[in-house]
Amino acid sequence: MNNYKELSQCLLLTLFAGLSLSSQAREMQPLLEYGAFGETYKLVQELEPEGYRAQMLATYYTFVGRQDLVYDIEEMLPLPDKCLEDGDPSLSSAEHWAETAFNDYKIVMINENHFHLASRVWLLGMLESFKDQGFTHIGFESFAPGDKYPDEGFYTHEPTFAAMVERAHDLGFEVFGYESTKEVPEGASALEVREQTQAQNIADTIDDADSDSRFLIFAGWGHIAKYPVGDDEQLWMAARFMQLTDIEPYSIDLVSCVYHASQVARPERGKVMLDSEGAPILKGRFGPLVDAQLHLPTISGETKSTGFYRQALGEAVSIPESLRHTEETRLVRAFKESRSDSIVPYDQVLLFAGENYPLYLGSGHTYELISVDEKGEIQSRETINL
Repeated sequence: MNNYKELSQCLLLTLFAGLSLSSQAREMQPLLEYGAFGETYKLVQELEPEGYRAQMLATYYTFVGRQDLVYDIEEMLPLPDKCLEDGDPSLSSAEHWAETAFNDYKIVMINENHFHLASRVWLLGMLESFKDQGFTHIGFESFAPGDKYPDEGFYTHEPTFAAMVERAHDLGFEVFGYESTKEVPEGASALEVREQTQAQNIADTIDDADSDSRFLIFAGWGHIAKYPVGDDEQLWMAARFMQLTDIEPYSIDLVSCVYHASQVARPERGKVMLDSEGAPILKGRFGPLVDAQLHLPTISGETKSTGFYRQALGEAVSIPESLRHTEETRLVRAFKESRSDSIVPYDQVLLFAGENYPLYLGSGHTYELISVDEKGEIQSRETINL
């Protein structure tokens, strides 16, 4: 077992799964509410234990448009081509495979690494295809029951996640949340309470929907495991859902396997390894727990970039010099004028002194660009039309 698998098994699954999203949101609140990136960074640096601090720092960097800095946090991300061995078949287009792979399933469950935008960008690009296949509902772990807009979640404050939610609404999906808000009784396992409540919330939503409805579930990490996990045979959300409903979902692992992409590659292009009969080939610890694994693009080393995944949001737009600073760090945020009531930016990027990275914005809209200091105080602003 390599170090990345050990980390994902011992820390990312067990530690993170036992924590509610509301507890994670507390440390991020200054950033989420008014862009106070400096205050939030200090709060994150005070967290214990070290593994949790590293996770929240990685999450912080994704929120501020700096996926490139997550690569510098040891073992937060999978390494390219680690799922490939000599003699393996060539990788095929995941998008083409996904057009027919789920014909017999009412529910498809997809996971993400919360520190890697690849899964969000892939699903963002696939939502229209899923809609065309007859999927009607999409559930997000980032939302509690009753919530459905980016402002109301936690990870949904990250711009590519927010774009995914907005796109789902635009396409006519019924968006719903299923995260547990249940208090953990004294002596009970927080992980077990959370997994069972998530499963029940999804089951309740299905019961309330029309009989021909079809569901996408977007979860974190091991929540989509259909079978017992680990030596203690822990049952995660998907396994508990199967027990509750007798409905078998189709689970797709998007966190284990990546392939090295060039700077000019499209970030939403996934690949899948198929055997001679067209069935997905599964690797690693998640292999026995899911139905399929996709290989998503990543860039690293000297080619790592702030904007590889964010380009799914739109075209690169240079940030005016008035919003940058040669001696101080600034967070430059873009808000779509038509969503002036939202605290979630369409895109944002943290610029250290002297840096000049673009924003990624959709055409045909007016945006207000604001530059804030570490306390979230606005230092300058401009309006642009695309």
